[in-house]
Amino acid sequence: MKQASWKQQKQQILKDLNDHMDFLLIGSVVTYKHKCCKSCRCNQGKGHPGHYLSANINGKTKNLYLNKEAVDQARLMTQSYSEVKTLLKQLSEVNYRLLREKKPGPGRRQAGQQSGLEKRPGVVIKSDASSDDHQTPG
Repeated sequence: MKQASWKQQKQQILKDLNDHMDFLLIGSVVTYKHKCCKSCRCNQGKGHPGHYLSANINGKTKNLYLNKEAVDQARLMTQSYSEVKTLLKQLSEVNYRLLREKKPGPGRRQAGQQSGLEKRPGVVIKSDASSDDHQTPG
């Protein structure tokens, strides 16, 4: 695919991501069947359904009861989060492709070519992943 096509695809993904941003919710809608009392028919095995949003909050699983009106909305919001994760993976792939296809222009280094910084006397390039990429003796 040409770079222009990747850029068009990237713009579409960014638009799709923006459409989902107001409706994100991390978690799952789950249904529990509970029994209320000994005399109710729910004790015959069916139980009363109750809907909850199950989410990890500060490292702990929390369940939030959802009334009937909130169940569909919560499902849409958790589905939106799943779609955003998929879109982010697609965006990452497109960005990778764009970087890979980028041609070095005037003033750009070819792969493996040293930068001017590495040629300067007195400049030491660190090989570890610290926050300082280079240091000058001083």
